[in-house]
Amino acid sequence: MILKIFRQLFIVGILFSSNLYSQETSLLENSEYFVDKTNSLKLEDIEKERFTPHKNKIFHYGYSEDTIWIRFKIKNQKKKDLRYYLTISSPFLEHISLHYKRNGKNIEIIKGKKELDKYDRKGIIHPFFHIVVNKDSENTYYLKIHSPTTGINFKGVLKKEKKFIEDELKYQVIQSLFFGVMAFLLVYNLLIFIQVKEKTYLYYILLLSTILLHHLSFSGMSIYLIDEEYFYKYTTFTVYYVFFANIFVLLFMRDILELSKYKIINHIVNSFVLINGILLIVFYDTLIVNTIAPISIVIVSLLILSLILFSIKKAHPVSKQILLGWLIKLIGVLSLSFFELGLRGPIDYFPYFFELSLVMEFFVFSNTLAIKLGLTKKLEDRVKLQKILADELQHRIKNNLQLIGFAYRGKLESLNDPLIEDKLNEAEKIIHTMGRTYEYLYHDDKLKDINTKEYFQSITKSCKDRLLKKNVDLELNIATSLNLEKSIYCGLIVNELITNSIKYAFKEKSGKIKVSLYKENNQIHLLFEDNGVGFDYEQEKRKNSFGLYFIETLSRLKLKATLIHNTNSKTKINIVF
Repeated sequence: MILKIFRQLFIVGILFSSNLYSQETSLLENSEYFVDKTNSLKLEDIEKERFTPHKNKIFHYGYSEDTIWIRFKIKNQKKKDLRYYLTISSPFLEHISLHYKRNGKNIEIIKGKKELDKYDRKGIIHPFFHIVVNKDSENTYYLKIHSPTTGINFKGVLKKEKKFIEDELKYQVIQSLFFGVMAFLLVYNLLIFIQVKEKTYLYYILLLSTILLHHLSFSGMSIYLIDEEYFYKYTTFTVYYVFFANIFVLLFMRDILELSKYKIINHIVNSFVLINGILLIVFYDTLIVNTIAPISIVIVSLLILSLILFSIKKAHPVSKQILLGWLIKLIGVLSLSFFELGLRGPIDYFPYFFELSLVMEFFVFSNTLAIKLGLTKKLEDRVKLQKILADELQHRIKNNLQLIGFAYRGKLESLNDPLIEDKLNEAEKIIHTMGRTYEYLYHDDKLKDINTKEYFQSITKSCKDRLLKKNVDLELNIATSLNLEKSIYCGLIVNELITNSIKYAFKEKSGKIKVSLYKENNQIHLLFEDNGVGFDYEQEKRKNSFGLYFIETLSRLKLKATLIHNTNSKTKINIVF
């Protein structure tokens, strides 16, 4: 539906914009210009200066604090007076005045956005001058332009009254159509944001709002919304919207392309956001800001293009749609930057090129956001289903571990052989520890991250509660953290050591067990100590102790660790990895 609306609007835009500047007389092709760097010369002074010929339909000078004087002549060879409207294509110029002589007097007509209180616009956005050329005469005119806050780039054309009104109407209709389409996209995405609460939509809405505010001023349409008293101040601030747009588009691209997960890329994007924020605060000189703004647009545009190509390489699902929209945006932005810097570009040949590129770009982005929202919804449904399946699987695993434990317990009760009973006891103990570990990990979704200290506290408490030893103190000193895999192996080892210590080290006496985990010289130390009776380590190994075999196997094969022991009177086992 959106694409159908866009196609219709595109056709309407082409129809309205076609022949917009046809059947008009350009005054600039055979004109001359002079640059007044002092900004102090008057018409009497200018007439004595040497002018430079100008041969193009469009006058390009870019940003400057200089005053430009343009001289041109209009000749009337007919036997009646001719009436024309001289129109200036840029509604953004601060001061523009027409000077000529009539009956020996200097005539000055003043226009421009800084001079709105000095003339009646008559509902016309573009600066215009009503010119009467007497029959069989030739008049010389001077245009004086001074506009430090905007680029001095414009067409100057003569039109008959009917053509003048028709073209002005077309301009305002096309701009109104443009703002209507952009407002529709803004409201459409705002309603979606209210429902889904996604930051990507928020950044997109802020970007779209900034572009609208900027173009309201740039096109001159804001004159209908803002009192003439405040119009100049508002339009002077317009250039700062460029930096806001840079910030919001960077944040939008970071989120929609999910670039935050790439540390270096994320730092680069955040740095450019910060730089544009600083530019907003630091620079107050209008000329400097107007020079920097188009350059910043080009730099940010190329940066984002690089980010999109990076996302395509990473096979991001919406990266190709974003590339299409951004290429359209890039062409439009570059054309506007060229125009503002005084360079020739597409806007010289099709005045609404930038508006058309904006509409196309934001339609593509809105469609891409809708695709992403659909993908997100499918992903959420899939995650919910996987969670249900995972919960069921976890429940079954936990029950099976408990069932195995009960089976071993039932088998132990029917045995009379102390050796076999001891082996089965040790096996049951390991199964119980695995069950406790599994329950801890899955109870609070700790599949990715684990709190080592909490995990060790859970193990020590379980051992003490299970073996009912009230006269044994357990001390934990956890000074470092481990990843998930190493935490599990260390937990199993600690469980085995604490269980054996409580059962055999203290007899009927009270005792103390200390478990430490710390980092020293880039190595992790898992240190177990008790003040019990100790045991003969080598003798227990010769007896094929399942507990020692289990500890040594995990230490050597899983932790790649060195096991250091001293168990003669007290027990001290240090596992270093």
